[in-house]
Amino acid sequence: MRNVYIIGDSISIGYTPEVTRLLAGHATVSHNPDNAMYSSHGLRNAKSWIGNTQYDLIHFNWGIWDLHRMEPTANPLEPSVAAFNRNGVRRTTPEQYAANLEGIVKILKTTGAKLVWASSTPLRDGDKLCVHA
Repeated sequence: MRNVYIIGDSISIGYTPEVTRLLAGHATVSHNPDNAMYSSHGLRNAKSWIGNTQYDLIHFNWGIWDLHRMEPTANPLEPSVAAFNRNGVRRTTPEQYAANLEGIVKILKTTGAKLVWASSTPLRDGDKLCVHA
């Protein structure tokens, strides 16, 4: 059987059971421990999450947590919801997000697995769907 690894935030935690059901008998599906949150967290933890396991496919996403706006004095490396501020500063700049993803991909490529990246879940602003910052 194939070995599939899903890395991502709570959205991926939510769909992992369905992916597991759909691939039953074809692949073993697992998810990183807890919530992968934002890309800086992923970059710091990707090596330990993949460990020495041989994966055929790694499906990963980061983005929605990177789009959070926070109090200007908040530590962007802390997941605190209390620091969220609709008019605050972005947790991750687009440049840092790109650099984080490049670093993550470099780490994931060392596994030899096929990599599948999923874009972020769109954010809502009231009744409007916002796909960008």
